[in-house]
Amino acid sequence: MIEINHNNLPDAIGLLLQKIENLENLFQVKQSPEVVECERLTINEAAKLTGYSKSAIYKGLLPYKKMGKKLIFSRKELIVWMESQTISPVNNNSVVLNAIAESANKKLNN
Repeated sequence: MIEINHNNLPDAIGLLLQKIENLENLFQVKQSPEVVECERLTINEAAKLTGYSKSAIYKGLLPYKKMGKKLIFSRKELIVWMESQTISPVNNNSVVLNAIAESANKKLNN
């Protein structure tokens, strides 16, 4: 361990950064491989992913396919479907700015 003082502060910081980088590299090597999620989901998994109840799912609110008597769901299709169901909130600033711009345009045209 080196003694840190105002004369060797840049060297100490450099050494510290190098050791942090070495630790990060070791941590990345020791991490377990990423778990690959299954593409097909059961009704319980679809309910957990979407937040819908099983009864709502049985009513046909979500996109599904049938395998025999079982409903099966595609994770990708559900995510795309959920994205299509979402609405972006209105930014009040843009509404106000548009109203001001329209008012200004009307005054300029008159």
